[in-house]
Amino acid sequence: MSDKYILGIDIGTTSISFVVLDEKENIIEAFNKASPILTEEKTTDPNVIYSSVKCIIDEIIEKYCVKSIGFTGQMHGILFTDENLKALSPLYTWQFSPSGEYLNEIKAITGENIYSGYGLATYYYLKKKSTAPKNSFKILTVMDFTANKLADNRNIVMHSSNAASLGLYDIEKAEFKLNKVESLNLDVNLLPKVSAENKIIGYYKSIPVYIPIGDNQASVFAVYKENSIVLNYGTGSQVSLITDCFKEVKGIETRPFMGNKYMLCGAALSGGRAYSLLEKFFRSFLKAANAETDDVYGILNELALKAESKDLVVSAKFAGTRENPSEKGAVTNISEVNFTPENLTYGFLKGMAQELYDFYKLMGETREKVLVTGNAARKNPALIKAIEEVFNIKTEFKNIREEAAFGAALFALKGENGEF
Repeated sequence: MSDKYILGIDIGTTSISFVVLDEKENIIEAFNKASPILTEEKTTDPNVIYSSVKCIIDEIIEKYCVKSIGFTGQMHGILFTDENLKALSPLYTWQFSPSGEYLNEIKAITGENIYSGYGLATYYYLKKKSTAPKNSFKILTVMDFTANKLADNRNIVMHSSNAASLGLYDIEKAEFKLNKVESLNLDVNLLPKVSAENKIIGYYKSIPVYIPIGDNQASVFAVYKENSIVLNYGTGSQVSLITDCFKEVKGIETRPFMGNKYMLCGAALSGGRAYSLLEKFFRSFLKAANAETDDVYGILNELALKAESKDLVVSAKFAGTRENPSEKGAVTNISEVNFTPENLTYGFLKGMAQELYDFYKLMGETREKVLVTGNAARKNPALIKAIEEVFNIKTEFKNIREEAAFGAALFALKGENGEF
């Protein structure tokens, strides 16, 4: 067994995950704890997150000889800090959603689309509302805030995967479009420097802390194989395809990836939230019938596997889409024969798969393998069945616990080995 270990941390929306790898990329330990509960506005306290993460890191390095620490976490969201990395605002998560009028204003001024929940859309909204903190030093993602505060680093450099997630970013040039940011009357000095390199940003108790990366990239990096697409199901869901050349596709995001490659990504806002919506529906019914259970998901999974009809159609866009936040989900093609709990449940899962398949078709490239990751898929064989039906490709489920945290640890390990 290795006597040195790599720690990966994923600061997610619903949970904070920790993975300890040995130098042969074997998982030694993996676990998670709940993230702080979001407010109705989809914000949370970054100080609570930092304190919780630091406490667990201290416990882990007491137990293992940690060689390096890698970070990832929820992209798009931002918080404001002062020069001492004191948080001046809550964390506005990717689910924080200014009304469409502000996004339309950004489009009119800059000529570019920026999605709801993206950091610079949030900053623009707060600026317009005069609620952006004054005398701020930087705007950061929650993982950049946590990692740099842990490493006591004031010379902030943000990885391109996180920088691109804020919006108004030139992926080919690996820099923010400063003239367009300025056109929104936003302070460009609040934007960190950007790097595509795998680099150490500082040290915690003499342990190197590596630059944080985006959770989508980390999850894909953890499992990626050549000639494959990767589907990830968590609170949201994504389909990701890696390509050597930069390309732009309407309705698809092009994101930076490791090793000078690019990622085409279709991101659905619902993902696991769609299935959660169905679970809450049935749970409410059971409560009213005085027949409560702790395993509604388990019952739904069993029902879905027994579905006899596949023609009940569910659009899983219950949380809207990035391009159209006001879009709603739908259940259609209902008949007296197919409207059963089994078919409705399977219809939800098939709708979750269809949304990602539609993104994949837009990308205009074909791959021979479908790799599936994420907790929402791990616990649900019926979802795997629906994916295989929609994509018409045999899936390979990558049974890696806490994929994003694993990817963050792997990124740090590659940095230690000088691979890129």
